[in-house]
Amino acid sequence: MKNIIILTCLICVISCKSEIKSKENNEVIKEANVSKQYKKELVVKINIEYLKNDKIWLFYTEDYAQDFFPVETALTKSIKGREGYQWITFEFPSGVFPKRIKIRFSNNKDQNSIKLNEIQFSRDNKILKIEGERFVNYFNFSKFIYTLDGYELRLEMIDGVYDPNIVSSSQFDSELIKL
Repeated sequence: MKNIIILTCLICVISCKSEIKSKENNEVIKEANVSKQYKKELVVKINIEYLKNDKIWLFYTEDYAQDFFPVETALTKSIKGREGYQWITFEFPSGVFPKRIKIRFSNNKDQNSIKLNEIQFSRDNKILKIEGERFVNYFNFSKFIYTLDGYELRLEMIDGVYDPNIVSSSQFDSELIKL
């Protein structure tokens, strides 16, 4: 009789532990799904074509009044040159929400042009999508970059300096706040 009671208790303990583990795993999975679904950090995706290997920087500032972009806050990505568009994704650090943006497209002086299809800024479930012809409305182009159609960006060196970048305009900055 004692053996039956001990066996029954042992089965109860084992089954309870399995149930607790199962509940814990479900909660973790649910939390992971929630964090992916409702991401608070800003994500920037750039759909772009580079024919040569290069590097792209995304600078930001959290202060409207600041007219420079600290190198310490820059996010960078190396890019493999190839024909066809590719997505470059930047995820901002947790708790950071920029007020102004600067994108430096290249440090490869042999990169004469790139094709920019679109840029997406997303946070939570909101997306700001900017396509080629609208780039000139949302960004100010440096003297090292120009475009005729909004999609193909010509990059050039001037007086031995190569710094092809764009800086967010006040129109873009006001849209960014809404995300």
